Amino acid sequence: MMHSFRNRWLLFAFVFVAALTWVGIHLKRAASAPRVAASFLSYTNGGSRQFVVVSFVNRERVPIQWHDLYVEEAGSSEHHAPIFNPSLPWITKPSLESGDSEVLAVGKPTEQVRWRVCWGYSPVDTTNSYTATSKWFEP
Repeated sequence: MMHSFRNRWLLFAFVFVAALTWVGIHLKRAASAPRVAASFLSYTNGGSRQFVVVSFVNRERVPIQWHDLYVEEAGSSEHHAPIFNPSLPWITKPSLESGDSEVLAVGKPTEQVRWRVCWGYSPVDTTNSYTATSKWFEP
């Protein structure tokens, strides 16, 4: 009888510790994961160049500040300046409130490589820095 009580107690302690570990890992992952989503909306033309239209949505609980908008090309460690057209959607706000979005049209690079749009941001009043990235686009 005493042996059965001890086994139940050990099982309860094991389950409790496992549950705390799972919650701790889940909370840490949720707190550190960037929460700005980039979504492809469409293709469009501007002059003689094709552009992709991308939406960035702030899903953080706090406002964010933008910095470091660039194009990443597959196989290159360099950050390339984005091509823009003033008659297409472009940056209108230096920061985004929680739930707000910004739509950009970014020109297709001249190099024939896979590429994506990357936009660095920081939650307001922090030194943490993250990068939101679009999907990869084919040349």
